[in-house]
Amino acid sequence: MKTRIAKQVAATALGALGLVVTGAGTAHAAAPANGCPNGYSLMSIDELAPQGYRVPGQVDDPSSGIRSFGEPGNGDGLVCAQAIGSRTTSWGGQLYQFWDNTLLA
Repeated sequence: MKTRIAKQVAATALGALGLVVTGAGTAHAAAPANGCPNGYSLMSIDELAPQGYRVPGQVDDPSSGIRSFGEPGNGDGLVCAQAIGSRTTSWGGQLYQFWDNTLLA
């Protein structure tokens, strides 16, 4: 009986240690190399503007007042975009959520 209880206590302790180690690993994850959060694609403003998208240029512009993750745009001509389902803009383009690519490692 004592051996079974000791094994259960040991298994519980190892399980708890696994949770602590796993939690610590995710808290220190490095920022993505392209500066975009998971699920976002890096896109060029030069390619989006001719399609009718104005917001990406504003998001990237450091003087626009728009902040991504608390920081102004970096003016490098790139933004992160995530398609919002199958929703479309008034001109029929894909609807996106935009962030500046400021999550650099």
